[in-house]
Amino acid sequence: MTTPTNARPALAPTRPGLLARVFATPDELGSLPHAWLLFLGFFIVPMLAMPISGSRFWLCVSGIAVFLPMYYAAFRRSGRAMYGPIAGITLLGMLLTPINLGANVFFNYAAFLCGQAMAPRRAFVAVGFMCAWMLAASYALDLPDYYFYPGIIVALGLVGISINIRQQDLANSALKRSQEEVHRLGQMAERERIARDLHDVLGHTLSVITLKADLASKLLKDDPAAAARELEELAATSREALASVRETVGNYRRVGFGDELDAAKTALKRADVALATDVDDVSLSARHATLLALVVREAVTNIIRHARAAHCQISLKQDDETITLRISDDGIGFDGGEGQGMTGMRERLAVLGGRMDIESNNGTHLIIHLPTSLNP
Repeated sequence: MTTPTNARPALAPTRPGLLARVFATPDELGSLPHAWLLFLGFFIVPMLAMPISGSRFWLCVSGIAVFLPMYYAAFRRSGRAMYGPIAGITLLGMLLTPINLGANVFFNYAAFLCGQAMAPRRAFVAVGFMCAWMLAASYALDLPDYYFYPGIIVALGLVGISINIRQQDLANSALKRSQEEVHRLGQMAERERIARDLHDVLGHTLSVITLKADLASKLLKDDPAAAARELEELAATSREALASVRETVGNYRRVGFGDELDAAKTALKRADVALATDVDDVSLSARHATLLALVVREAVTNIIRHARAAHCQISLKQDDETITLRISDDGIGFDGGEGQGMTGMRERLAVLGGRMDIESNNGTHLIIHLPTSLNP
């Protein structure tokens, strides 16, 4: 006999509705595809002069209804898969031009999408045909100059902007893949180093411990005093091994300033940012080196992601009382908003008696002041 249960059956995941699927766009684009629909106003405004009961008005409404699914479908695709929506939008502009002169806006949308879907030369050829058609239609239909002049200029400008955006996206993707590969190789090298160090530290010691434990067990009955000495030596050996392991693990936790500076050079080079260094030959304690390395890592990450800089300079100076690290770039400057990384860095510096100053003058200048004698 089965007992009743209050458990509810699991609900099947709900599928998005038709409109949600039609107007969906990739998350990384955000609201931009929706915002660009504001340019449809150049097509809608001439409609307002048409009688609502007229066939021309409803043809324009139908044109918008056909355009929107093709427009959003293009953003969900890439490469050759975008050719269909581009051709459809271009054809829509051709068919609606005799009815509504604002239809040249469809050529502008198609021109931008060409830059995203095609190689630069092919994109300019495709947009060239659109411009030629607009020019031919202007003469064939005796259209005013304000129809084809803005349409041609804007279409050519948009395809250029689109190509530049796509090339930047491709470059960023390549940089990200390269950084991931460098990170992966670094992890592999680090794992190999850890395995080698642990083998060097523990391999011989554990062998000695094993031999002494075996010897002590054999001497325990015949010579207890000798067995006791072996056990004492075994305990001393194990304490030495434990100290070696602690020292090795402590070294892993430290971040070297020189290593981080080399990593910064590699990352900036891949981001096409020229780096100049002016680092004095100073003797840094482990705490100094770790903290300054973390500052360099955070600052270089911000330069690559946000600064749009072409040059970067890192200098490290030391006097009797202060170590000064300065990281400068010639980018767009600092807007005053600090992320969690910079806030955390200020807190780390404050604990050790240091401070961080940020100047925004012809770029961003990060200055770190750290006392040479740290609090214990």
